[in-house]
Amino acid sequence: MPSIFELIRTSCAEVVSPLVEVDEDAAARFAKALDLKEVLDATKSVPGCRFPVRFDSLEEEVNFLAVASLLCFGSGFRSELHNGSVDGSGAYGTITRGVLAMYLAGSKLDADFMINFEVPKCGELFGLPIRQDVPGPHPAIMISQPGGPLRELVNKLVQCMQDTGRVLKELQARSLGAFILQQAADTSTPLAASLVNSLQRFFKVALHDTADWKTTEVHFTCKAQLLVAQLYRRFQADDQEQFRYSDVDQFTVLADSVMPAVLRSAGVLRVSASLAAKLDNGEALSAGSEEEVALRAATIRAGDVIVQAADRAFTAMDLSFYIW
Repeated sequence: MPSIFELIRTSCAEVVSPLVEVDEDAAARFAKALDLKEVLDATKSVPGCRFPVRFDSLEEEVNFLAVASLLCFGSGFRSELHNGSVDGSGAYGTITRGVLAMYLAGSKLDADFMINFEVPKCGELFGLPIRQDVPGPHPAIMISQPGGPLRELVNKLVQCMQDTGRVLKELQARSLGAFILQQAADTSTPLAASLVNSLQRFFKVALHDTADWKTTEVHFTCKAQLLVAQLYRRFQADDQEQFRYSDVDQFTVLADSVMPAVLRSAGVLRVSASLAAKLDNGEALSAGSEEEVALRAATIRAGDVIVQAADRAFTAMDLSFYIW
């Protein structure tokens, strides 16, 4: 049975479209221009996965990192966040602040907390407005009502937390960290592919990341890969054997919104005129659309071409963290 990483690569190879092409010569030039030390140091550094918090146990820290990765979305709300969040942070800053606020407020971020997470608490802890003022019956009167440009993001955060909590309850796991450590305990050889597969299989609302392309189900599995890669980054140098994965060279690049933009600007990805116009105008691509699937699949293929052009001196995971 193919690993989840093999499934991602084989399914993305099926996506052939004139909308997006990989320029292998440009990929080779891109690879040669990279500073190898900087690329490798990006994975070894841990600012994004070590926080100024004293955790009481390994499970608590694993759980904290897992929840932070679970909620790592919102880049599509970049301008709204800069204009409307409490301190003008982007997606990463907003999510990091929110997860820290939840933990420092006394929450263990366990299944019970997640399943009871509500919109008002999310808005408060993440510094996101959940109401907006609209004209009332008189020109001098404004009425506050639920809504605003960031309410959709708040709703998605709440849905993600609640669904994850429900799944954890069904699995009889007290937290996401407990689930991850149990998965590690059930395998004799630490494999990133095994944990990535388990996460995307059980936590479908939060982590399942596929799209349909003709008769093929295309796998990207971006967030589940990120979660597992963050655990590897954090604990690779510590005495935690369960996170020293022997297959880290099999990760794909993370086909989120950042990687395609960088590779396109470097000429590695060549897009059609119609798609270029949409991207240049900042138009969001519909999830699961032909354009979005073609762009993400080409990004994963391009990542492998770059790694190959560099004689595998670094991995696709290294490349992802470097570009981030």
